[in-house]
Amino acid sequence: MKAIVYNGEPTLREVPIPPTRKGEVLGEVVLASLTSIDKAVLHGYIPAKEFISPGTFGVIRVVEVGVESRATAGLLYAVTPLCSDGIPGVTRDGLFREYISISDDCLMKVARGFMKSLSKNLIPLSIEFSYIDRLVSLVQGMDVLVLGCNINTYILASVIADVANITVACLSKELFNDIASLGVRVVNVENVKDCLFDVVIVNSIEPFLAALAPKFLKDSSTIVIPPNIPPVAVKLTWRLRRVRIIRPRLAGIRRGLRAINKVNMKVINKKVVLATSLPDALSLMKVHQYYERITYLNPRYRL
Repeated sequence: MKAIVYNGEPTLREVPIPPTRKGEVLGEVVLASLTSIDKAVLHGYIPAKEFISPGTFGVIRVVEVGVESRATAGLLYAVTPLCSDGIPGVTRDGLFREYISISDDCLMKVARGFMKSLSKNLIPLSIEFSYIDRLVSLVQGMDVLVLGCNINTYILASVIADVANITVACLSKELFNDIASLGVRVVNVENVKDCLFDVVIVNSIEPFLAALAPKFLKDSSTIVIPPNIPPVAVKLTWRLRRVRIIRPRLAGIRRGLRAINKVNMKVINKKVVLATSLPDALSLMKVHQYYERITYLNPRYRL
């Protein structure tokens, strides 16, 4: 089978179909998404094993069920990076390949008809951002600082701007104006002065930016690390004050879709690109800095 693998840089190779081990399923990849976690690998912020495939979020159709797996052959499942035995695309194979063997604790069931009812670019985003409902209840009425100017922050701010007092701190001008158009305060990170916040959301893969989080915290505050930000890229060595660290759990895909539906699709379409072959996906990865997400759609599932 064909697979994109890391070998200093992404390359396309012929590799064996992986075996299905205990507690795993073998799935045909339907959708794969190159996300913030993969970008942290490509930028060298976190190490990844050699010769494994990128792709931390996506959708598979189960073709074989291993011993003690609770999945059902023939059904569609969303794949997440929150696995007990490793992170897809970092410590084990991700989804930019024709078939993947993966633990069933990485899977969320996809409702029948869901794939046909939604733009294929939006399905991985709906998986990624299915945590936002839980975040809304956490930040209600609070002063919130979001570190990072990217599509993650744009989507997040689109949802929580009505319930919290948000400031976004940026290292670059990317999406600066788009985020500001949501009615939130957007500043360069060096201009966040003399302000302390109830909640700091680490929404960047930049270690430098994440390391600034304690500087802006009130006592007994909260740091949030979303599930689409690599935890190993954030040095949580802050023990000088009482801090609660939260990594929200992913929920049902329809919850994520409710969040995505609040977002301006022009911004999404500008930063999220779709490829319908692995060679095309590989070509886009080589210019990944121009896109926030690269989505691969198996051509057998175009409809």
